Amino acid sequence: MQYNHQVSILLPEQPGFFFRDSRIRTDVCLWNPLVKKNLGCFFEFTTGANDEVLQLVPDNCLSFYFFLNDAPEGFIAGPHTSSKTINLPAHTTILIFKPLTILKTKFTASFSQDSIEDVYPLDIFFKNSPLLAKLTEAHGYTERKEIFLSEARKHLLVPQYGSSKYGSDLVDEMQLLICRTKGQKKVKYIAQKMGYSERYCHLLFNEAIGMSLKLYSEVIRFQNVIKMFFHQTTNFLEVALANNLHDQAHLYHVVKRFTSYAPSEYLRTFYKYENFGLPVNAVQRDYKNSPEQGESEMPKAFQI
Repeated sequence: MQYNHQVSILLPEQPGFFFRDSRIRTDVCLWNPLVKKNLGCFFEFTTGANDEVLQLVPDNCLSFYFFLNDAPEGFIAGPHTSSKTINLPAHTTILIFKPLTILKTKFTASFSQDSIEDVYPLDIFFKNSPLLAKLTEAHGYTERKEIFLSEARKHLLVPQYGSSKYGSDLVDEMQLLICRTKGQKKVKYIAQKMGYSERYCHLLFNEAIGMSLKLYSEVIRFQNVIKMFFHQTTNFLEVALANNLHDQAHLYHVVKRFTSYAPSEYLRTFYKYENFGLPVNAVQRDYKNSPEQGESEMPKAFQI
C-alpha cells in the first residue's frame, strides 16, 4: 500500500496484523497538516476465543493501542528498532493507530533519546479525556476512527505558531527523502541534498526523532524488503538487488537483525494462517551464509 503526495510514501508493513485475520480493517487518513509525512494508518481486528501473541517488526512509527472489551485499556508504544511481541487478550476488539511521523506533535517534546522505545500511558497526553470510554461505547469501526481523530488532534497536535520546537521542517524533508529513496541512500547523500553537513543533519534528526539518520534509513529499507516479500516476490536475490543490498548474505543479515529470524524462517512463521499466500518461489533454502538448516531462533520476546 502506498500513497503519492509529490513522492511515494511508504506505509507501515506489519504482516502479523494481516495474516492473523483476513477480515482486518485498515485505512489511511490525513493526520497532521503541519508536516509532509502527514498521514496516519488505522488497523482494527477482533481476537478469538484464546489469548494471542503477535509479533511486531520495526516500522519507525509511534503506535496507539486500544484493547476494547469489558475491561478496556490503552497505551502508546514508541517506535521500536527490534522485533517485539504484544499480548492480545481474547474476545477483544483491537484498534491501532500509527502516525507516520512524530514531528509537530506533543510527543516530540515528551521523550528523550534514551526513552523513545518506551511504553507510555494514555494519560500522558489524554489526561481527563473520555477517549477510552467513547471508543468502547462506539458503534462500529468508522465511529471509533472519528472519535480517536477528534480527541487525538485536540490533545496531540501543536499549533502552527511556535511549532518549530516540535521538530524542524528540515527533519521533515529528510524523512521524506529517505522514504522516496526507500532507505537506500547514505547519510552523505541526504546531507548533500539538504545543503548541510552530515554532523548537523545527524544531530538535528536524532534530537527530533530519537534515532539516528542511519538507523531510520535502515528500518525504511527493511520495511521495503518485507513489502516485497509479501506483495511481489520472495526471490531473495531479486529482493536484495532491488534494495541496494550487496547480495543474499546481506539480505539475510538485514532480515535477521530486525525480525530475529532468517528470511525463510520468517516467512514460515506465517504458514499457520489459512489466508497465507505467497508467490510460488516462497519456499527456498537460505543461502550459504545462513545458519545450518533446521536451526531456528524465536524472536526476542518483548512484552508490551
